[in-house]
Amino acid sequence: MHQNILQLFGLISATKVIAYLEQHGWQLASDPQEGIAVFGSPGGTAAEPSQVSISTSDEHPLFRRQLPNVVFALCIFEDRPALDIANEMYALRLAAAASAETVAPGVRSWQRTVIQQHRQSLLHVWIEPSNVPFHWDQGDRLELLTRSGVEPPRIVLREDGILIQGGEPGQFRAFLGCESPLAGNRPTISSVVAHEIDRLSEFEFPNGREAFVEQLAPVLARIDFDLPTSGAEQGPLAAETVRRQVALVAATFAKMAQHAERALWRIAQRLASSAELCLDAHPMASEDLWIIAKDDSPDFPRQTLQWLEENAVDPRKIQALD
Repeated sequence: MHQNILQLFGLISATKVIAYLEQHGWQLASDPQEGIAVFGSPGGTAAEPSQVSISTSDEHPLFRRQLPNVVFALCIFEDRPALDIANEMYALRLAAAASAETVAPGVRSWQRTVIQQHRQSLLHVWIEPSNVPFHWDQGDRLELLTRSGVEPPRIVLREDGILIQGGEPGQFRAFLGCESPLAGNRPTISSVVAHEIDRLSEFEFPNGREAFVEQLAPVLARIDFDLPTSGAEQGPLAAETVRRQVALVAATFAKMAQHAERALWRIAQRLASSAELCLDAHPMASEDLWIIAKDDSPDFPRQTLQWLEENAVDPRKIQALD
């Protein structure tokens, strides 16, 4: 859960605002005029405010100015904190994707593109409009789901990585994953974590590298004792098991390291591959995981697990939502 409402105002899309209003009973008053949709309050109640207006596109010059007004109007109408409402809007990731039917009538399927990284050298993936790249190592997979019949994003290959540019907002999603390891070749959780720790500088460890490893050891032992670390021969682990493993590591790791968001993201990405899962690579994804894990309980990381349930998914099953 985000604690900074101003940051949320920069992340919430028009599709999610409209989906939120529709799910809470607000009725579209008339066809949008000049890209502005007007919604009447649920059931035509006399409570104030009785109407809210919002742009139907993130690209509309008024959208970012309208969004705070809508959220605070809902705050008054629903009598609950604006931050809670903004977080609920932001969490409507799957609902927003499913509601694209209203944007493109008759479009029901996804087109799936998979790009595999075979090079030895470290590359990056930039997902617009983020200027913070995701690391993309050998064996990593980039999966794009694009609505059939809409303009797909451009994939630009460069020496230092790839850029994903353009595409219609809300009409494509990007996921980062790894080659799904066979049961006999699956790396241990300890080895995945150790590999990422070795790549960090001393700056990331407030109390030193050795103390960090020593503090992290109990949670790794707990995972080995409480949760399965291998599945049926030649098969993946259960998705829920892997999400719980990642949540336990994340909630401990994020409290003991500094500025290591990308390392935690890579750990989650590599462990998720044991269940053939990918991480939803929206622009704020790695920061989201870090913030939530850092504020969560290391013993019972419920918020981190909830985030993983929404963002560590099998892209092939997204198509089933339609």
